[in-house]
Amino acid sequence: MSASAVYTYKPAYKQFGSNVHIVHFLGETKPWSYQHSQIESLAGSELLHEHLHLWWSIFLDNVVDNIKDTAHDVSVPEAASAAASAIDDVARRSAQESGHPDFKGRDSFENISAHLDKILAIEVVTPKK
Repeated sequence: MSASAVYTYKPAYKQFGSNVHIVHFLGETKPWSYQHSQIESLAGSELLHEHLHLWWSIFLDNVVDNIKDTAHDVSVPEAASAAASAIDDVARRSAQESGHPDFKGRDSFENISAHLDKILAIEVVTPKK
């Protein structure tokens, strides 16, 4: 599912949104590009705001401490940047976005399918609102 209302039909989301396990933040700007406190002032749909809040909640509750354990004295924005760097290999992303993914290697259907299967097999714990 996309975090953007442009691609998400709101009534369908209301009906089936609780079953969503993966949200794709389309475009260059990713959740870690924003400060958590900026979200409400951003232009965009309530679905985008909801997913940005959820991403930040998961990040702050489950990721920051792990990053801080490996890199002492790291602030939350620095931790977000470190997570972004670790997650996002710029050269690979650039190749993908320019229409040249590594179809026979890391970006093969089999690898992507196996990765999604692994992620979806994990029990997802939804943060309490």
